Amino acid sequence: MKKVVLSAAALLVASMAMAQQNDGRRQKSNDDQKDNPRFERIDDKREVEVKSTVLQKGDKNSSTVFQIGNDNIISTVDQDGKANIAKIDQQGEDGNDLTSTVEQEGYNNYSDIEQTGENNTITVDQESSAVSRDDDDDDHYKRDDDDDDRIAGNSSDIEQRGEDNEIDVEQEGKENESDIEQRGEDNEIDVEQDGTGNESDIEQSGEDNEIDVEQDGEDNESDIEQDGDDNEIDVEQDGEDNESDIEQDGDDNEID
Repeated sequence: MKKVVLSAAALLVASMAMAQQNDGRRQKSNDDQKDNPRFERIDDKREVEVKSTVLQKGDKNSSTVFQIGNDNIISTVDQDGKANIAKIDQQGEDGNDLTSTVEQEGYNNYSDIEQTGENNTITVDQESSAVSRDDDDDDHYKRDDDDDDRIAGNSSDIEQRGEDNEIDVEQEGKENESDIEQRGEDNEIDVEQDGTGNESDIEQSGEDNEIDVEQDGEDNESDIEQDGDDNEIDVEQDGEDNESDIEQDGDDNEID
């Protein structure tokens, strides 16, 4: 069984294509045909496109997409497995190129993405090694240790506002969590977690800041808050029970 809820609205003009695979069959909407182009020009304004593509395989996967805007606002969700949840909310104004891509595999991954601004890009790739204890269980939030506050797979909660921001999150294993909030201009965050029970809590605001976090092992924690301009933080942890708590405020600061 599979659930897909998809909605798209454009201030000027929007075209949406949704592809959903079930038991080897593919269905296309009328907008997905060749005789219906994605681009239109209205009142001599720039070409605009609002596109959303969802492809799901497996059981109990859920995708929700809400898009409003002008220019190229594209969201692609590809889920393969069981009990994966993907939520994307993109809003924009004139001159926006928002792109959000979520690819999840395995059991019980969760992605919640919200973007507002210009030329923002969010890419989330999660692959869960968690195993469902009961094939008839509808609970998306059950873990092996019965902790209902965290999901069995990997979780990404991302909020991005501003201009030219980019966030890339790749998680493998299970029970890894990424909570990211980014505001400002020309900021970039890259988080890669591999193992079990790793947590990254990142908040970044300002201009031209960059944060790179790579954690490998189990139960590692990174808590980073950065505010200012031209700052850079690089954290790499390997092993178990490592913890990094970094707060940086000002300009031209660097932590390695």
